[in-house]
Amino acid sequence: MFNFAKLFGKGPFSGLQAHMHKVEGCIAKLQEIFDLFFEGKHEEIEAKALALSDEEHEADIIKNEIRNNLSKSYFLSVDRSQLLD
Repeated sequence: MFNFAKLFGKGPFSGLQAHMHKVEGCIAKLQEIFDLFFEGKHEEIEAKALALSDEEHEADIIKNEIRNNLSKSYFLSVDRSQLLD
C-alpha cells in the first residue's frame, strides 16, 4: 500500500535550524574578533580567527549535508532552488 507521507519526504528545516545556530555562533566570534582589534589585543585575534574558521567549516558541512540529502523526487513545502540558494 502506498504511504502518502513518503511522497513528501523528510523536511530540511531541522538541518537549516542547526546551520543557523552555527552561523549565529560564527557571527558572535566575528564580533569578538572586532572587539579585540579595537581594544588593541592583536595577539589574541589569531586564536579567535582559527576558532571562527573551524565553526564556519562545521556550518559548511551541515549545509552540504542538507544539499546532498535533499531529494529531487519529493515534494517540499518550498521551492527546491530557493532552498539551495
